[in-house]
This record gives sequence, structure tokens and C-alpha cells, in this order.
Amino acid sequence: MKKLFELYKKYREIINYLVVGVIGTVVSIATFALFMGINLGTVVSNIISWIIVVILMYILNRYFVFEEHATGKAAVIREIISFVMARIFTLVLETIVVWLGIDVLKFNSDFGVVAVKTFGQVLVIVLNFVFSKLFIFKNSKATADDADSVSSHGRN
Repeated sequence: MKKLFELYKKYREIINYLVVGVIGTVVSIATFALFMGINLGTVVSNIISWIIVVILMYILNRYFVFEEHATGKAAVIREIISFVMARIFTLVLETIVVWLGIDVLKFNSDFGVVAVKTFGQVLVIVLNFVFSKLFIFKNSKATADDADSVSSHGRN
């Protein structure tokens, strides 16, 4: 048990990211299937599903996965904008994958829809980790210090 805990401590960020990613994937697939089931169409269903999951993922990534994150008001706003911009990029990528797989290549059986969506989610999870780790939740102390410096001079 001690060895398991040591492994968790060593790989905490990756393990927590994977847990959060699984939660996001399940929510994404479930909401996508729900909206497809009420005939909202592939793209609309994917976009609504994405909005729900992005809100959930920002909260879980900020407080559960990455220990360093922005603390100043301006820095938090920049962090949110960066997070959403990265997610918009992966939304476009996933939407292309889902559209190609379901509408163009006709993997439109129940299993095919879930398989295509799951494949898109795997791509999204990997890319979102890279963006979050390298660009969004990195060096946030400096970002927060910069924001505090700006606000201490009366600029917001």
C-alpha cells in the first residue's frame, strides 16, 4: 500500500488528470448521446456537450489536477481565456472527427457513434493535457505576481 501511495505522489498530476479526463469523457459521451437521442444533430449535440464539459473541466483541472494556477484577478481571467481558447481548438478538431466519422464515413450505428466520439475524446484528452501543462497552468506564480503588480499600480 505504501508503494502505491508513493507512486501516486510521484505521478499525482498525471493520475488526477486521467481521472478528471475519464469523468469528462463520460459526461461528454453521455450528454452527446442524450442530445443525439433528441435529434439535435451531430454538430449541435457535440457543441452543447462541449460547453457543459469545458465548465466542468476548468473547475476540476484548476482545483484537483494542477497545483499551480493563477491567483490574481487579471491572471485568473487570462487563465480562463487560455483554457477556453485551447478547448475551442480541440472542439474544432473533435467536431471534425465526429462529423467525418458519423456523417461522412457513416459510422452511424449506436456503437459507431460511441466509438467515433470516444476516439475523438482520446485525441482531445491528450491535447488538452499538453495545453494545460505547457501553456495554461504553468508558471502561474509569475503570472499572478504580474497581475498583482498591475493592480497595485491602479491598472486593471
